[in-house]
Amino acid sequence: MDVSQLLEIKAAPRAVFERLETHRQRVRFQVRSGNAWVPVTWGQFAQQIRGVARWLIEREVDAGERIAIYAPNSVAWASAALGAQTAGAVFVPIYPASTPEQVAYILEHAECRFVFVAGNEQIARLDKARSQMSRPVEAVALEGASWAPDAPIGSEGSIDLRAASGGAARPGSPDLAI
Repeated sequence: MDVSQLLEIKAAPRAVFERLETHRQRVRFQVRSGNAWVPVTWGQFAQQIRGVARWLIEREVDAGERIAIYAPNSVAWASAALGAQTAGAVFVPIYPASTPEQVAYILEHAECRFVFVAGNEQIARLDKARSQMSRPVEAVALEGASWAPDAPIGSEGSIDLRAASGGAARPGSPDLAI
């Protein structure tokens, strides 16, 4: 068995974009909409990723700048995470059940300028968190967002920052995952 392909570590967005030639029209996800399931193809997913990246680049997000995501798991969450990496940013996921105090701590500690948010509970908690913060953070709605296609891509060298969970009153120091 040839394992040479496994020796090269690739950023997650690159793995999506490399599949487009052969998988563009294939279904990647099924998303529940009411009582029906709506397919999302690899091509549509890549378009969402590029759209998020373009949106961030247009707002002059610098390489290594931290972008938070405070939302339940969804295709939009994945698009925001991979879009942030594509733009060269670091994504900071915030656990959806985090309290306003925890959210404020993470956003301030990570020095996030933007936070992608979805879910009524998360939006309400984020509003409370923002009132406790000394620095501004711009909230960006994930639900119903329509991202512009064909953003320039540069998916190499991105990292993600994960706040460690645990029983502590405050999240632990973030772990850098390269």
